[in-house]
Amino acid sequence: MKLTKKVFAIIISAALALSMAACSSKPEIAATNGNFSVPVGVYTYYAYYTYRGLAQNGQIDPTKSLKSQTIAEKPAIEYINEAALDNLRYMIQLEEEYTKALAAASTEEQKAILEITDAQKNILALENDDSTSATNGASLAGTQYAQEKDFYEKNGVAKDSIVLASLDGGLAGFKQQKLFEYNYGANGVTPVTDEELKAYYASNYVYFSYISVPTENTSSETAATEEENAAIKTAALAEMNTLKADLQSGKKNLTTVVEEYAAKGTGYSALEKQSVPVSQGSELLTQIAALKDNEYAVLENSGSAYLVVKHAAAESKYLDNEDNKANMISDLKIGDFQQKILDDAKASKTIVIDHKVLAKFGVEKLKITGQAK
Repeated sequence: MKLTKKVFAIIISAALALSMAACSSKPEIAATNGNFSVPVGVYTYYAYYTYRGLAQNGQIDPTKSLKSQTIAEKPAIEYINEAALDNLRYMIQLEEEYTKALAAASTEEQKAILEITDAQKNILALENDDSTSATNGASLAGTQYAQEKDFYEKNGVAKDSIVLASLDGGLAGFKQQKLFEYNYGANGVTPVTDEELKAYYASNYVYFSYISVPTENTSSETAATEEENAAIKTAALAEMNTLKADLQSGKKNLTTVVEEYAAKGTGYSALEKQSVPVSQGSELLTQIAALKDNEYAVLENSGSAYLVVKHAAAESKYLDNEDNKANMISDLKIGDFQQKILDDAKASKTIVIDHKVLAKFGVEKLKITGQAK
């Protein structure tokens, strides 16, 4: 089963790696859980990527000191370091849950789900190969390391640490994916039923067809006057309303019309029976979602007139595709899955955090190029 890259909000990695070890041969230990020890490079890594994600989203101004900034009504430094600590706890608890699942697997199918495959081991070996450059596209971790090499070298985070703990192609990512499938896959301990998926689809997806025509001049060579564009818009809306009547009466066939308009060229488009998540949230999509099943409507949006028809969710074949089904299982369960791991981590009596060590490696101590002190 393939997990989508929808990652719990504070797990800033999403498509970024996690780190399990620092560069030095004897790094300081940030946390332990029984015999499992995590070097402080992990915490350093999480703090940096929390910071970077916030900076990319415009929530942090690198030209100003972090000491003077706030996020969600918290001092920025406190916010980032707390998120890094949550990430650290999550990774440790994930390792514990995966180990427990391996011991509890009662069938060969469940054991096979949890096993790290040879192909995945090969990926990990390749990503650990320092000779693999980002330019050949073969090594995810190599690419990540190359993009942030200056930071890693200044702050003591090793490349092999990323490989071991990356949620996107590394060992931790494989374990998260396999633990998720062990819980919710077809052969897992609590598989998601087809009824659950159909209900989720009906509530969260829009199943529809559309034809669109331009409501303004699309020529790159000649500009239209305001009056000319008004005339184009009037004609486009009239065309869509006529087409609507022809389709409703059965005079014309939807498939034939979609094929005709899809071939018209610039400014025209058409698609038949597509499934789109409501969460994409465009105004047009919201309007389509509000229609009744099998209802036609002529709508305007962004320089085009649309003839749309909303189909009944029960008629969709979207879940016949295994990749679509796997992605929907992830959409349905990944939030609760990750939240439970984090909650268990916070409640754990065995995870021991060395706060004195963390205090030496918070975001305010990192050497980040371009960040004002």
